[in-house]
Amino acid sequence: MSCNLKSTSPLPHELWVCIFSLSGVVHNRLPSALELGQEGDFLHVEAEKLELKRWKAALSLRLVCRLWNAIIAQILYRDICVGTEARWPSLSSGLKQPSIAGLVRSIRLSTSRFDRNVLVLSQCTNVEVLIHPEFPHSQRMYAIWETLLPELPLLKRVYWRMSWSSSTLLRDIVSAAKNLEYATFSASDAYNYGLNDRPSSSPLSTSTQPTMALRSLELMHSGELFARTMLSTNVSRLTHLTLDTAHLALAPRVLPALRVLKLSVNDKHEPAHLTVSFPVILALCGHTLRELVYDARCAVAPPAPGQEARALHCVRLLSPDAMQAANQNANAQVLLGPAFSALISILLDGPGWRDPNEQEWPEWAQLRKRGCQVEAGNAY
Repeated sequence: MSCNLKSTSPLPHELWVCIFSLSGVVHNRLPSALELGQEGDFLHVEAEKLELKRWKAALSLRLVCRLWNAIIAQILYRDICVGTEARWPSLSSGLKQPSIAGLVRSIRLSTSRFDRNVLVLSQCTNVEVLIHPEFPHSQRMYAIWETLLPELPLLKRVYWRMSWSSSTLLRDIVSAAKNLEYATFSASDAYNYGLNDRPSSSPLSTSTQPTMALRSLELMHSGELFARTMLSTNVSRLTHLTLDTAHLALAPRVLPALRVLKLSVNDKHEPAHLTVSFPVILALCGHTLRELVYDARCAVAPPAPGQEARALHCVRLLSPDAMQAANQNANAQVLLGPAFSALISILLDGPGWRDPNEQEWPEWAQLRKRGCQVEAGNAY
């Protein structure tokens, strides 16, 4: 049975794409924990299973009629996975056609076959999102060290688990992606990248021009040398920065465009041994910062005299587990200070918070009286 591509279906093309997405043929292009791979071997196998399941479902739908065949072709090649061995022969064959390669918008790269990564990137120049997950310990690596990639003008987002073997390819990608806006870098558990060894240079070092488009940078699960190297390049245009609390002092003296700062806590650090330093934060972006997120279990250093958070409207305090009463009171006292007169909202996220309405924390009541909302958040 076949149908006319133009006339038999009253449904618009976009609606068919939504319908197929509900069938599991389309997956989310933004990376999940599965795609980034906190546990390389297990999650790599699971990702391949999901990819093969999606591929088989799509092939079945393509057989229904010409309309579905045309739509599924677009969906099937929009989000591709280079690392799936069973699918590679058919994938590589399809990408030899420029019309097919031009459909690709998201690529989950192989962590071991860098020769294939280079081939796919050379063909799929319309890619918008790149994901490089953790390297599975059990796999053999086929590295490639010298690459020459075409320009990737639409590439806006990169999510990358760092390793020595992948750093050269990443540098070439960043060099080819002049419009890169969002980058997430985390150290590889398999290679301990950046935790005990110094990276030779930042992958951002090829894009230090004033026209650099990078606006959002996340440095996750990294060591001090890793963070220092990443922040050593031109990041003055950042509007969003996620950084380990322990590495706050490594940030440049001023980030004039920064609006959102998120301070995380590495699993290797004890929150009680870390300090959220407001003198450093306000020197960094006191005139532009609109939202601040940090772990309330950390110690807090109040602003220096005369410092102000002039644009800070929202503070999100995280408490994944129970914390000392002194920490709760310290955060309340600091945020009640004159430096934070612009505050509109304080969100208390996590099971570690006690009821902010309890009388032993009068600072919350004083903040509400000043016009600031203090309420439970929804991050947990």
